[in-house]
Amino acid sequence: RELGPAAFGLVLDTGHSNVHKTTQAYLEGCRGLLCDLHLNDNAGTHDQHQVPGKGSFSWKGLRSILERNDYTGPLMLELLPQPEAHDVAAVCAEARTSLALMA
Repeated sequence: RELGPAAFGLVLDTGHSNVHKTTQAYLEGCRGLLCDLHLNDNAGTHDQHQVPGKGSFSWKGLRSILERNDYTGPLMLELLPQPEAHDVAAVCAEARTSLALMA
């Protein structure tokens, strides 16, 4: 009760929303409350924490939806270790490339 409404926010985890097919409803329902994004991909059946673009999540247009909602918060990659994970520079380069999918 001591905290005002501005003390609370919502996080969108694209992996979870892909499995449950709730991405659009979540984005529409949390206008103004979105404070963080956990970006990861999967086949739509269970949480796999893959690099965006490796699964079935629909990335196209996500950036424009976020811009319409005035989202300026962080874009956090939430990934499980991959076989190539020992090459941090390669993982970062792949992740940077995946951001273009959001256009």
